[in-house]
Amino acid sequence: MLEPFVQWLDRTGPFTFWACVALLVALDSAAIGAVVLSRSRTLVNRVTRPVLVLNALLIAAAIGVPTATFTARTALRAAAPFVTVTLAKDAGPNAPR
Repeated sequence: MLEPFVQWLDRTGPFTFWACVALLVALDSAAIGAVVLSRSRTLVNRVTRPVLVLNALLIAAAIGVPTATFTARTALRAAAPFVTVTLAKDAGPNAPR
């Protein structure tokens, strides 16, 4: 019963990590390209703070989401032997619904 969730967590962690890495490279490449092409000190002053904030958010997501999915996946695998599934048709006519 828990296996689909575990499989989803297996896919979500690495996907999020690599998506954040790709966005980080694209963001920094665009910022570097804009500064090199314009050679404007005012552009550097305007762009530095937002780029640093986005870098910090992307790095936090790249570390935090895979860590959370690993923790959840481990907890689900540990709890899986204790989870029992009772189907409604197997429970009998007096089973609570």
